[in-house]
Amino acid sequence: MNGIEYRTMKPGEEEKVCEFANAVFIEFISPIYSEEGTREFQKTTDPEVLKKDGATHGHTVFLALFKGVIAGVLKTKENNHISWFFVESNHQGQGIGKGLMEYAISHILKKSPNTREVTVNSSPNSYTAYESLGFTASGHESVVNGIRFTPFKRHIVD
Repeated sequence: MNGIEYRTMKPGEEEKVCEFANAVFIEFISPIYSEEGTREFQKTTDPEVLKKDGATHGHTVFLALFKGVIAGVLKTKENNHISWFFVESNHQGQGIGKGLMEYAISHILKKSPNTREVTVNSSPNSYTAYESLGFTASGHESVVNGIRFTPFKRHIVD
């Protein structure tokens, strides 16, 4: 898709990124979560928490921009664990998520060339998306603080 720019989040973009992540979460994931799970996730969409996570916990946020507007967000922690992966509904199925994932993985490999896998705790309604991106389930569904997930991993080769 033309007009897509992939890059890392810049200082000062935290509020827009958090609003985007929360909006996509509310549309697609919150309906299958308990109130506890929704509240737990929304703690991560506070711009101050996002700033702190980047500064002190090494989280990296990657963006897909369509004509300068956020169309997708992917956040990693510990370099190779995906903690957020959201694509706006009207941009799904157009390759933006795949491009964003590949951009993030290339960044992960540049930062840490010996990385051999990427992991994610997928919500139930995202299994097919992760499978289409080369991930496989690596455990059973769990619920922690109301967050439903199944661990997935993807082996990466440089």
